[in-house]
Amino acid sequence: MEDKHHLLFTCPRYVHERYQLMQRIGKNAFNSNKLLADAKIIPHMLNYLNKIGRFKHIYRDITPGLER
Repeated sequence: MEDKHHLLFTCPRYVHERYQLMQRIGKNAFNSNKLLADAKIIPHMLNYLNKIGRFKHIYRDITPGLER
């Protein structure tokens, strides 16, 4: 089942991208409360979603001006 927890924390398909996200925001910030609500982290979260391409067919490029 694909839900937000699976997509963000456990999907083996996105291990590399998830690791990069964690490196950018810090291990302590890698939780659903901060990933989805902290204004400083949301751009990194959008970058992660863009890199995994999971919503590209709907939203195209959603990267908010961060390193791609």
